[in-house]
Amino acid sequence: MIADRLFEPGTVPEWTTPEWYQGREVAPHLEQEGHRERLELAVQYLRPYLRGHTVSDLGAGDGGLLSMVQKGALAVWGYDLAPVNQAAAAARGVKVETLDVIKDWDRVILGDIVIATELLEHLIDPLDLLCRVHTSNAQYLLASSPYTETRESHYEFHTYAWDREGYYALLRAGGWLPITAGTAWISQVVLCTRS
Repeated sequence: MIADRLFEPGTVPEWTTPEWYQGREVAPHLEQEGHRERLELAVQYLRPYLRGHTVSDLGAGDGGLLSMVQKGALAVWGYDLAPVNQAAAAARGVKVETLDVIKDWDRVILGDIVIATELLEHLIDPLDLLCRVHTSNAQYLLASSPYTETRESHYEFHTYAWDREGYYALLRAGGWLPITAGTAWISQVVLCTRS
């Protein structure tokens, strides 16, 4: 089982801070091969649960995934650290608020379904976020993360790397029980319910 922390204890990697995201460019995942496959798999998993539910995306980026699920949901909320994503999301017909979901937790609106795709591997304490979401009224969690990364080979701005077993262990430790899972491109996509 791989569950590697990719930074030294006591350090705060610069890419985990809101300041680092101020100059970031939009990453149009909906238009990128590989990422689009991951988003489509996420929608496939979420579709049966959307009607009558609200959705919060804690790392919404440019709103690609929210734009794909908003028609089936009662309401959607999106949050991201990069200010440039507000305009990009608006062009997709969704609102993404520039917000640090960790530091500004009291301002986050959590829906019945919470999305944390390609987010947990960027955080200093992903378990803390999972536990916070678990103590809310959220019924479902959709999470994704690369499953091919290791301590020796990983994206330079990731703070953790997990294989499938390591990712499941993290989700379970946060109070979430995987119910549907698969892979698309380099990512594992997991839909969970409360355990």
